[in-house]
Amino acid sequence: MQLGGYIGYGSVSASDWSQSLYGSDVGIMLGPAYEKNNFGIALHVQYGKGYYGNYKSTGTPNEVGLSIPRFILKVYHKF
Repeated sequence: MQLGGYIGYGSVSASDWSQSLYGSDVGIMLGPAYEKNNFGIALHVQYGKGYYGNYKSTGTPNEVGLSIPRFILKVYHKF
């Protein structure tokens, strides 16, 4: 079993907005993993929240909040 978290920075845009919104994401990841030697595979359930804002433009919302559930299949090699 693996448990972890993440913090990120990014942008959100839409075709009817005049500018992109910038903000941050935070979340957790949890799921089973199998490792053999230096190779591994994991299936994570990831849930995060994002908060984006732009207070300088017209035609764009002042702030947007996103709830981002997803599944991630991760294949990795440890050095």
